[in-house]
Amino acid sequence: MKRIHFSQLIAVLLFVLFVYTALNKYFDMANFRASLEESPWVGNYSIFVSYAVPLLELIVAALLLVPRTRLKGLYASFWLMLFFTIYIAYMLVFTPELPCSCGGVISEMTWPQHLVFNIVFTLLAYVASWLHKHPGHAPQQAHTISYTYK
Repeated sequence: MKRIHFSQLIAVLLFVLFVYTALNKYFDMANFRASLEESPWVGNYSIFVSYAVPLLELIVAALLLVPRTRLKGLYASFWLMLFFTIYIAYMLVFTPELPCSCGGVISEMTWPQHLVFNIVFTLLAYVASWLHKHPGHAPQQAHTISYTYK
C-alpha cells in the first residue's frame, strides 16, 4: 500500500471517529453534560465544554475531509487525541469515581481500554501527518556491498 494511501486511510478512520463521537455527544447531550459535571477537570465549565468538544470534533473532521486542509486536520487530530489521552490517563490515576462522557460503542469500553484506544488513534494521527507531509521519502534501506570473485 502506498504511503499516501495509508495516510488517507487513517484520515478516513479519524474522520469517522470524530463524526461518530460528535454526533453521539450531540444526540445524548444531557448525559454527556452530566458526566462532564462530575469531572474534576471540567466541572463548572461543563455547559461550554459540552458544546465545544463536539463542535471541535466536527471542525477537525471537516479539515480531514478536504484534501487541501487534510494535513492541518491530521495535526489537529493528533493534538485533540493527545489531549483526550492525557485526560483519560489523569482520570485513571487521580480520580476514584470515573464518569463516562463517551457515546455509542466507545462508552462500552472500560477506562483502560479507552486509554489504549486513544493511544492507538493518537499514534495513527501522528503517523498519518508524517506520511502526508513526507510522501516521497522512502524508508531507509540497508546498504549492502556485493563482492564478486573471479
